[in-house]
Amino acid sequence: MLAIADFPSSPVFQRFSSSPFAVILHDAASTASSPASVDVSDRYIVTLKTGVDVTRHMNLVHNLHTGAVGKRQDGRIFHGVSHQYNISNFQAYAGHFDNSVIEQLSSHQDVESVEPDQLLTLNDLAEDQQTRSCFTCKRKGKIVTQKGATWGLHHISHKNEEDPNKGEYLYDSSAGSGTYGYVLDSGIYTKHSDFGGRASLGYNAMKTEKFEDNDGHGTHVAGIMGSKTYGVSKRCKLIAVKVVGTGNSSASILLDGFDWAVNNIIRKKRQAKAVVNISLAIGKNEAINKAVDAAFAQGVTTVTSAGNYRVAASLFSPGSAKGAITVSSTDENYSRAEMANTGPAVAIFAPGVDILSTSIENKKATAMKSGTSFASPYVAGLVLYLKTLHPLPDAEVTRNFLLNTATPGLVDAPGGAKNLYAYNGNGL
Repeated sequence: MLAIADFPSSPVFQRFSSSPFAVILHDAASTASSPASVDVSDRYIVTLKTGVDVTRHMNLVHNLHTGAVGKRQDGRIFHGVSHQYNISNFQAYAGHFDNSVIEQLSSHQDVESVEPDQLLTLNDLAEDQQTRSCFTCKRKGKIVTQKGATWGLHHISHKNEEDPNKGEYLYDSSAGSGTYGYVLDSGIYTKHSDFGGRASLGYNAMKTEKFEDNDGHGTHVAGIMGSKTYGVSKRCKLIAVKVVGTGNSSASILLDGFDWAVNNIIRKKRQAKAVVNISLAIGKNEAINKAVDAAFAQGVTTVTSAGNYRVAASLFSPGSAKGAITVSSTDENYSRAEMANTGPAVAIFAPGVDILSTSIENKKATAMKSGTSFASPYVAGLVLYLKTLHPLPDAEVTRNFLLNTATPGLVDAPGGAKNLYAYNGNGL
């Protein structure tokens, strides 16, 4: 996830500690600058009941907001509705409202829930800059052996814990061809040479910032999903959806980016060849979970990181959503990472400690990072890899195939999670 090396003793954590699950954005190296902050005070996410006339309801909200603002005498400004979300039967909106408006909406017959907007996090831990047996897995092309591969790529392509061929990644030459990875993150440095022109800018939900990756988290995640050297699906296309900037971000901004990605997939009929990766977390949020579940019902696969707080992943969103594939992390010895969240909400494990991938300093830059943020894209990349090889038309079929292909019993101390390890079906 997009998370960080800072925990409760960190000054970054303390900055947002008004909520026990306010999420942190950057690691210590990233906090030197003073970026603009996202303000979530008096901001809410309102989820509507199924079947509500949205147009009629939004007219009601406009009238309530206008009336409340007109009655105020203290000069405070409230901006009203900022976002609307529409994923199948999930209908919601976010906005900046006077307390009197929220009181009326909370008891209105159209409304399922009203939740305060929250700050969100990127779940990485550190940064070091540098210049069940498998279902029958089909093969589309020839099996390629990448020599000198990262340990993470080796582990997802080999079932044998004692395999002597360290540094080898075995994969089908189709390598995710014709698939699309939507990266909801800090952006992607699309000019990095390891992307080979396959990375593009999709949607910027951070309206006050340029559409570029100034953090490096999103570029690192994208590299694990689909870069030539460090990626699982080396021929997939990567689409940046920026939901985090150089400051902090919020649940409403994440929902905006997710809404765009899911509807783009549905509109282009890409359910059978796309995945959404969300390497970040926020305190459990019903609106986010309902959006992920609605996307699942429409066939869209969402992979997310479990988080790095050494607690239950079910305390966070989107990891607690039933429709999400929630990923926790291990080190090279298959031991669950020290800070990784776990519990029944975790569906699968993947590499997440000392992960080498692409970075933003120049077109050939790399970085070493740790966290469940970087386990999630191994699984998202694997989803694309498997979608190239198999008819996996929707999210349910995809999830079932992924989990039935995974290697059981490898993880030391899974902590109540399913003991399944991501596997591409091509190793020994």
